[in-house]
Amino acid sequence: RYDSLLGRSGSYSYLEERKPYSSRLEKDDSTDFKKLYEQILAENEKLKAQLHDTNMELTDLKLQLEKATQRQERFADRSLLEMEKRVTGKRTKSSRKKNI
Repeated sequence: RYDSLLGRSGSYSYLEERKPYSSRLEKDDSTDFKKLYEQILAENEKLKAQLHDTNMELTDLKLQLEKATQRQERFADRSLLEMEKRVTGKRTKSSRKKNI
């Protein structure tokens, strides 16, 4: 090869050596952009997976919260019902005493 006869070493061929520096730089930059693009794609996929996991966890937590809220409401309703029974029971006892 002509490059080796001149004692040139490196990754550029003779024709590439003759191109202006800016055009060689563009080739190097495009390789770097491709590498960056691939890294960003990989990072985006990783972030999408994390987002999916977080959304699944959020859905699960919302369901747990809803169940806990319903239990709390049932408990409060039962407590209120029991208190009403006690109050009405005391009223009937006191009204019975008055009638006697």
